Amino acid sequence: MSEPAPDRAELGSLRALARQELADSFVEGLSADGSFAFAYGAALTTATMVLRSLGERVHGPDHHRVTFARLARVAGGRWMESADYFQHCRRRRNAAMYEQPGAVSRGNVTLEVFLLNQRDGIETDSIKIPLSVR
Repeated sequence: MSEPAPDRAELGSLRALARQELADSFVEGLSADGSFAFAYGAALTTATMVLRSLGERVHGPDHHRVTFARLARVAGGRWMESADYFQHCRRRRNAAMYEQPGAVSRGNVTLEVFLLNQRDGIETDSIKIPLSVR
C-alpha cells in the first residue's frame, strides 16, 4: 500500500529499533531460538524501514510474509536476495516459535551474522542507516 514517505524521525525510530533488536540477539544466556527471534525482529524492522523509505506501509494479516514479498518487489536490487533469505528465516522463526521449540541451533543462527555484514547500511533519502552494532 503506497503512502507518503516517512520523515527522518520515523526512519530514525525504526533504525534504533533494528539496532536494539540486533544487539539483543547477542545477549548471553538466550536460547538459540531466542537469539534468532531477536535477529528476525531486526530483519523485519529493517525491511519495514526500507519499504517506508519508498512510501510503502504493510499491515494486516500475514504482514511478515507480505513485508518480505514487497521488499523483493519494490526495493529490488540487493534487497531481492535479502528478501528471499528473510522469507526463509520467517519460516524457521515460525517453526521455532509455534511448532517446534529448539528448531534453531547455535550452529545455524546465521541471521545475526548476515545483518552484521550489512556494513554499508541502508541509503535512503540521503540518510545513511548503519545497522552494525559491533
